[in-house]
Amino acid sequence: MSSDETRAMAAELSGMLKAGAGDPLALLAGQWSFHSCFLAPFSPSFAAAREQFLVDGGGPLSATVEQLRHQGLSATEAAETARKLMTAAQGLCVAVVAGDHGVATVPQPFFGSLDPAWRDGAAQVLAEDYRPAFAAALAALDSISDRGWPRLIAGPALKGDDVRGYWLDLAHGAAEYSELTGNRGDARMIDLGHWIGSALAVLPGELEVEDHAALCRCALVANDFATACSHIAACAGGGEEAVIEQLDGLATAVCQHGGDAATAAWLADHGGTLGCAYDVALARVRIIAAAGSGDLVPAVDALVEADRKLARQALTREPLWQVTAEDPGDLLDTAAAAELLGRSPTAIAKRLEARTVPLHARDGQVRLPRRALDAWREALGKHGLIEA
Repeated sequence: MSSDETRAMAAELSGMLKAGAGDPLALLAGQWSFHSCFLAPFSPSFAAAREQFLVDGGGPLSATVEQLRHQGLSATEAAETARKLMTAAQGLCVAVVAGDHGVATVPQPFFGSLDPAWRDGAAQVLAEDYRPAFAAALAALDSISDRGWPRLIAGPALKGDDVRGYWLDLAHGAAEYSELTGNRGDARMIDLGHWIGSALAVLPGELEVEDHAALCRCALVANDFATACSHIAACAGGGEEAVIEQLDGLATAVCQHGGDAATAAWLADHGGTLGCAYDVALARVRIIAAAGSGDLVPAVDALVEADRKLARQALTREPLWQVTAEDPGDLLDTAAAAELLGRSPTAIAKRLEARTVPLHARDGQVRLPRRALDAWREALGKHGLIEA
């Protein structure tokens, strides 16, 4: 690829990202500074989106065509340019900015060359105040371009040649940002969580409990629940408090994704080694409830066995029961659920309002999933908690 071609691609991509609000600094409060940049392989989500775009022009990256049209290209020119960009891409160049409460990223496709033409265009994706530092880091990357992933890093956050320290620092920054904003499915943070876990998996060294906690957060952001579980197990050496915090994060993230049978099974099999039986059992109940399927009885039994008083409070007064699975099965209205349970519609409506009975919310409608309702009635009825 010629210098002219790379310059043109970088210029086109710069305009595309700015048109799409690519700069997170415009959206986040606080003081921010340039942190670093790195070259990375495609994340799983970007690789899938790129493949779909190249096959049929659809998917998340289809927005690039419209963004390029905003730069003055015709519909045909925009489609051809976007396809050319995505075909030529060999990886991603990720700019990292750091603030008072963690880190954020601005990724862009990388075309295999760090020559000055590409660097000049690539630096434009950040706001003007950050471009000199970003440009210097890109030049430093050029001097180490013979290194492989995950060592292609440059910028003020890299201390000497401490690559592993860099990725650990990034893990803590990503975890802090995740805790501040919540795990809301931010595509950039999902990718960053993936890269952090991938990098530290191949960089040898011991991890402290605090590192495992941060890496658990990163895995949860990346929706890698199995890896998150392994980090929770490693946190056990730091006492119950460290484990309890991560268990709550695990349950929250898994529930957002409709539950996960493998995670629930892991909690059932390994909970005894974590030292906080009640919190393990509660996380398991929450995850099974979110799925709206699975055997709820043994999970509730374990919760009651761990602490009957706390279990009674959680099962009957806490909003544990929203089914977030994509397919909740048959849905009942309040009257049908009342008839099934032998209760008044008013009583069921009160439970729905308090979120203390299985429910499924979609398109502004809240109804009761029959499958989850049957499991709830069996599990709580066994312990006399339906009337509570």
